[in-house]
Amino acid sequence: MVLNAAAAAGGGGACDPVYQWSRSYTVVDACNMTNVAYINDNSTVNAWFHDSGTLPHYVEVDFGESAFVEGISCYTDNDANSQKTRWDDVDVYFSDTQGVYGAAHQEAFAIVPGAFSWGSVTLDTPGEGRYMKLVINDTRHTSNHCSIEEMRIRRSIGCLRTIAAEEWYYKSAGNVSAAACGSSSGLVPAYCFDNDITGTSWYHSSSDQTHWIQWDMGEVLWVGGVQRYTTVGGSTFDWNNCYLQCRMDSTDDWENVVTGLNLVGTGWKDGGVQDLATPGLGRYVRLNFQKNPLSNAFCRIWEIQPYVAPLVAI
Repeated sequence: MVLNAAAAAGGGGACDPVYQWSRSYTVVDACNMTNVAYINDNSTVNAWFHDSGTLPHYVEVDFGESAFVEGISCYTDNDANSQKTRWDDVDVYFSDTQGVYGAAHQEAFAIVPGAFSWGSVTLDTPGEGRYMKLVINDTRHTSNHCSIEEMRIRRSIGCLRTIAAEEWYYKSAGNVSAAACGSSSGLVPAYCFDNDITGTSWYHSSSDQTHWIQWDMGEVLWVGGVQRYTTVGGSTFDWNNCYLQCRMDSTDDWENVVTGLNLVGTGWKDGGVQDLATPGLGRYVRLNFQKNPLSNAFCRIWEIQPYVAPLVAI
């Protein structure tokens, strides 16, 4: 599989960025520094707020390295704070030096989430810098108070590169850190990654039709597909419309790599997906089973191997 890409990650030249929604940043300054950690604590229960009518409000974040940013998203619930998280006049700035900004990258845009949901904006052109400053000039709160229950940034996590066919391989994980929607009869998700295709398996005897299993590969890799092994077929083992997903950090949102993946039949099955126009990039991978074609919707898998390539060409 070959990508029409500009540059290898870490290889110099122009970058064709790969983006993910991420909470991987640190708040380094704000108009109110109390409880700023709530802005990206991966929870919509707590909120950062600035109950002052003095405008503008602002938040400055550090990505830890220079990054491209193409989107910003904030969450609100439906309580009395909801109008504080709905903004009609926002400017965004980027810089590689904390606190030193030139002209705004984009001005006077809105971020207006609905009740119990995310409100997002896609920038007209991606911004670039290690630091991003969000300036809120107007909120819908009658006294112009401001609040953020959670903020995620759609930022670059790497550069697309040309991946030679011989770089792809099925990764035999071997006792990785794994989690799942549940397990039954002591058959835990780690059994899908112990290199034993006949003796051990993960099993979940629940009629929930959105089973999932996720695992930590221990390193960042390109993800182009997945194969799973079962010893017998039938309702517990055949799954249609699966989602293969990945993410860089354990708190980031899951990004779809493949949707509509059908894993049906005994032995190793990959659903016919190995040659993606745009693979995923991440350390964490998840299989989300959307629908079992038969009635009981139980789930059982003996082994899972992601189809991966190294981050940087070797």
